[in-house]
Amino acid sequence: MDLPDIHAFALRCILIVGTSPQEKGQKKSFELVRKALSEVTIVTFDELATRLEEIYKALMPPTPELF
Repeated sequence: MDLPDIHAFALRCILIVGTSPQEKGQKKSFELVRKALSEVTIVTFDELATRLEEIYKALMPPTPELF
């Protein structure tokens, strides 16, 4: 089906998987795989949670300073 108003070019995929590895060798392997995939962004659940917490904090109204 060809829709004249919709165009998709250079689509990316986001893959949310497991938790970040803790062991040095596993971290290295994970980062090598993550960087080798050009069309896929791999994010772990704990990285996503951290990003969401930072966004939440950034969007919160500032708290008044107590002197």
